[in-house]
Amino acid sequence: MKILSKEHPFIKFQFFGILALLVNLLSSYIAGFSKTYTTCIYIVGVVLIVAFMAIYKIGYEGAAKMLSTLFFNVFFFTFSYIYGLQSMAFIFYFPFLVSYIYMYKDSANKVEAKFFVASCFVSLFTVFAICSMEGFQILSKDQVAIMFRRNFVVAFILSAYFFSEIFNYLVVQMRLAQEASESKARFLSVMSHELRTPLNGIISAINLMDTATRQDEKQQYSDVLKTSSQHLLNLVNNVLDFSKASSGKMQIDPVNCSLETLLLDLKTVFQPRFQEKDINLAVLIDEEVKRSVLLDDTRFAQVLSNLLSNALKFTATGEVVIAARCVTIKNATIEVQISVTDTGKGLTIGEQKRIFESFNNVYNKSRNLESSGLGLSICKMIVEMMGGQLLLESQPGKGSKFYFQVVLPLVNTTVNKAEINTGSSEWLEGAKIMIAEDNPVNRLLTVQFLKKWKVDTVEAEDGLIAQKRLLHDADIDVLLLDLQMPGMNGFELMEWIRESGLVFPVIAFTAQTLSAEEKMELLQLGFTDMIPKPFAPAELQQKLQVAVQKRIPLMQAV
Repeated sequence: MKILSKEHPFIKFQFFGILALLVNLLSSYIAGFSKTYTTCIYIVGVVLIVAFMAIYKIGYEGAAKMLSTLFFNVFFFTFSYIYGLQSMAFIFYFPFLVSYIYMYKDSANKVEAKFFVASCFVSLFTVFAICSMEGFQILSKDQVAIMFRRNFVVAFILSAYFFSEIFNYLVVQMRLAQEASESKARFLSVMSHELRTPLNGIISAINLMDTATRQDEKQQYSDVLKTSSQHLLNLVNNVLDFSKASSGKMQIDPVNCSLETLLLDLKTVFQPRFQEKDINLAVLIDEEVKRSVLLDDTRFAQVLSNLLSNALKFTATGEVVIAARCVTIKNATIEVQISVTDTGKGLTIGEQKRIFESFNNVYNKSRNLESSGLGLSICKMIVEMMGGQLLLESQPGKGSKFYFQVVLPLVNTTVNKAEINTGSSEWLEGAKIMIAEDNPVNRLLTVQFLKKWKVDTVEAEDGLIAQKRLLHDADIDVLLLDLQMPGMNGFELMEWIRESGLVFPVIAFTAQTLSAEEKMELLQLGFTDMIPKPFAPAELQQKLQVAVQKRIPLMQAV
């Protein structure tokens, strides 16, 4: 029975308490020394224990534990008082004290611990101070001897049981600690190798580019730099996402978006890579799915991007198909099944069992390909946070199919996206943008992109310099503001800007990994948007274009 599992040690202990009461009641009748009032005490005890379990199950776990502690203390005292110390009723304090470790091992706090220990020792002291050796003298010497033996044996058995449970618990904890240590060592080994691979490509390409004379050679090394740096960025993002998901800090931030647009955008991004391997990439979308829904498009795209990357990596010939199928539509929600199917080599049963494990190297061993093993683990966590389950169907030689189903709220409005042609920098030409960034490399590279888009740039090495330049010339269209700078950080500068009455879009420029709440806090502080570092040029251009467009009504309002 699930309620008796090790996940509910308190409930399990209460069942033992009920069983002990019933056994004592029965043995009292058999021995011939049961009285009406003792029988009532046993029955009331059983009822109270059931009540404690009910209180525990509805969520008042602390109250249930404290009430249970008081009850057993009163119960042991009562029978020690009635039958006397010679009956050894008080010996049950020992297994009861030992049971504390068993009951509280996973959820103890200092208040509960102090209450338990204090109440037990106070009750035990009271027993020896008040209870006599003979009790009410309602038992004969033979009956007292029977009770003595029975209580001693039962107390010994209970103590042995709880000690064995505690021992098993310690063994499990030692095994988990060992597995955690091995997992850490495996993580460091895998990530060390994974990080060195793109770093080697970056360093080698830079060294070769210094000696290259032909343009085609430089272009080749430039492509290596792009690919390796993107690989490195993906690894770092995977590690951060895995850490956030494992600690429960990853959050889902639904927005109004179109599934059809999202899937077609993914196809556009991945199409060139598939064409290089001469593999067809197809997208199949049910008509019912072509509507706006509330969905965390960033996390959703992350899952599908990882699945598509794996499909591309392990498919030599054939095709990969992304499919979005409508399962049901009801109550303003749509249940959608998303699948990524490939014609690769497929996976054996054993590989399928390990494929979603963290730092898994199934592909490395069987296909001599590199993989940190984090991607699918993160995908699985994200899908579960969305209310689905990432599943796999595969057969060696016939390919694999990863799929999941999620229920998404339908919305009637159109997708809330700025209609901007990100392939053109027309809106940015002539715009005046200040970049406040203390890192000279980041500042140099950002300025080069801005100049490429014919933007007038103003540079500030830290927050104080940015403040001085804004005092003399606040006529800028957008401020790119690093959040962590010496002297005056981005938050302090932002506070000063708003207090000074300056009005222009401010985009947070940060390498921090921000949660949905932190992003909302930035908006509440007055930031227009945020761009993560390292940034994608297309994203920087698009967000700057949106900010410049917003600048026009801001100027009119002033």
